[in-house]
Formats: sequence, structure tokens, C-alpha cells
Amino acid sequence: MDSRAHQYDLRAEGIDGMKLVVDQPDITVPAGAVQQLIVRIQADEFNMEARSVRIRFYLQATEANHLTAVEEARFVGPGKT
Repeated sequence: MDSRAHQYDLRAEGIDGMKLVVDQPDITVPAGAVQQLIVRIQADEFNMEARSVRIRFYLQATEANHLTAVEEARFVGPGKT
């Protein structure tokens, strides 16, 4: 939450060739607001090292380098057991 509106870029890493799917590709958060996003990860099971793989999401304000966040998550798929 900030006193100004910000636009953000979101990316994810952790599985070779994975694709980040965002329903709202233009991430703009109004001043004084907190916004939730629904995102999906698509990955080829042949690129997964295990059934459960750690991935990271990186959120960066496009005009303010100090506004950044990194969050870890688990991607669970039909990969190797």
C-alpha cells in the first residue's frame, strides 16, 4: 500500500520453460489499495525435477526500483516421485 498508484511487472522462475498465466496482464494498484491476483503456472512434466518443485514469484514496480517483492511457492504436478 502506498500513497501513489503503481504499475507492476510479475515474473516467476523455478522450472525450465514454465509459463506464467495472469488473468489481468496489466497490474496496476491504485493509491492506498492492496490488490490480489490470480495467476497460474503451466509447466511440462518432463522439465520437473520432482513432483513438488519450489518456484519464486518476483514483483517489481515499473517506475520505482525500491518497490519489489519475492515470494516462494510450491508447484505440484505429475512429475517424478
